[in-house]
Amino acid sequence: MTENWSASEDPVDAADALIGTSEHGVLGLRWIYDGPRDPVAVERIAALSSGNAQPQAQSESNTPDDSVMVTNPVSGVAAGQFATVDGVDDTEISMVGGVVLRVHRRLEPGVALGPGITTVTAPWGQSVLLSAQG
Repeated sequence: MTENWSASEDPVDAADALIGTSEHGVLGLRWIYDGPRDPVAVERIAALSSGNAQPQAQSESNTPDDSVMVTNPVSGVAAGQFATVDGVDDTEISMVGGVVLRVHRRLEPGVALGPGITTVTAPWGQSVLLSAQG
């Protein structure tokens, strides 16, 4: 999930991506989206999968999370247009240039995806969170 920080209008043009809204005491109305359909979230997923973004701790601002690992970073991921397809266990994000990013929604400990596949893993659950091929 991602939260849009613009209070002025709903900027993501994808009605099926909107999960809901919330009211922040200071910032006002917030729109909450499914991340694989939010252009900003997709750009950050692509940057992480290619080794161009450092994982951040969830509960501490500006603090790297060295427990999140990127293996075999994918190259040739360009931010820009993308298409998403929901599966039973994951969501595929097809990027311009042929790279496919996969957000794994059903986390299964110990599942190996094969040699050469880009993976992002974290110790909480020992599962693959993201993978990429291209």
